[in-house]
Amino acid sequence: MSTFLISYFRVALALFVIAGSALAQNFQPGDVVFASFVPSNATGFLPGFIDWYGADGSPRQRIASYSNDPAFALVFGSDSRLYATRVSELTSNINVFDITGGFAGNFGPHLDLARGIVRDRDGNFFVSGFNLYKLNPAGNLVGTFTNVRESMIDLASDQCTLYLVSQGTAVQRYDVCRNASLPDLTASLPGSTAHDLRILPDSSVLIADEEVIARVAANGTIMQTYSPAGLGGWRAVALALDGRSFWAAAVDVGLFHIRLSDGAVLTGPIPAVWTTSIGIVGEPRAAITPMAVPTLSSVALGALLLALAAVSLMRLQ
Repeated sequence: MSTFLISYFRVALALFVIAGSALAQNFQPGDVVFASFVPSNATGFLPGFIDWYGADGSPRQRIASYSNDPAFALVFGSDSRLYATRVSELTSNINVFDITGGFAGNFGPHLDLARGIVRDRDGNFFVSGFNLYKLNPAGNLVGTFTNVRESMIDLASDQCTLYLVSQGTAVQRYDVCRNASLPDLTASLPGSTAHDLRILPDSSVLIADEEVIARVAANGTIMQTYSPAGLGGWRAVALALDGRSFWAAAVDVGLFHIRLSDGAVLTGPIPAVWTTSIGIVGEPRAAITPMAVPTLSSVALGALLLALAAVSLMRLQ
């Protein structure tokens, strides 16, 4: 084999390894990101964090640390970036993190008491705070709904029906297309305090309901309840990438990966104190088509083609 060919192959292989390593530092499908905080101490502050783990429960990195006013709710945008609400921030209430987990600035105007956040198929965001706010993909405020306040929210596939829970025993609904209240999905959840929710592909709704995790059918009946390891304090839920399992967070314990059909624990716990929201990369949320899966960059693809060409030349020698 010629010296030139050996050098050619080594360069191509090095480029491919470097590009592949860079890709591995990006959010990957199924990765788990969650916002948590430490209860108020003697200083009166609420320190908190955003942490990033792999789909298998292995730690990746801490994305953000807050000395006070931590992130509350998380959602991935159509640009694959992570958006995080902060309830008491006095300027812009939404922090943005790029696909490497790096801070990328703030998004949108100040929104009073911003909590829940969800996006629609067109990349618009709904944010629940003192009112319900609609932001376009550029962060401009394009709508305000005064009948929805301080809730965790999810949007149905019809792009109109917003489901919300507000630490009570009801799952409320609101039509954001007609700006009108709708009948509750249910007003008698099995737990005492509904904290978070996800609409599933079959239109049932999964709810972190303090003592249990409840699954409510589209007609409002209770389909199933989950209480892994006999724990309570369930505060956050998110659907896993496969659509057949979910992640849920219990206070003072952490996050569990749970099979939807029978409640079996697949992974966990990932340690966390008080988790308020979970985001899954590529999560099959009801209102959106699946997020684009990170792929090989043009550099990595070019390096791969060079490596394959080198192998082909080697075979010809």
